[in-house]
Amino acid sequence: MNGKTCTALALTWIMWLNIGPEFWERQSGYETKDKCIEALRNIELKRKSGSDLVFLDDVNNGVLTIRLTLPDGKTQINQWRCVPDTIDPRAPTTK
Repeated sequence: MNGKTCTALALTWIMWLNIGPEFWERQSGYETKDKCIEALRNIELKRKSGSDLVFLDDVNNGVLTIRLTLPDGKTQINQWRCVPDTIDPRAPTTK
């Protein structure tokens, strides 16, 4: 060896919560995508007790979207998304 060390980078999966078009909040980090998706399933199970909720995604894809009806009758979309730590959903997208 030439004296240089090699460091393995650990890819972390981040769960983000999106409420509205511009608001993203980092929720938690996970060692693997599967662990992040498992956490999404736990959110889904806890939320299914609400009768005013409509689930719009298949959690197995790493996205959980819920449409809920607020007390004033308006609807709100909440979305949880698992992405690698190299992706920041708050960053501007190029079109």
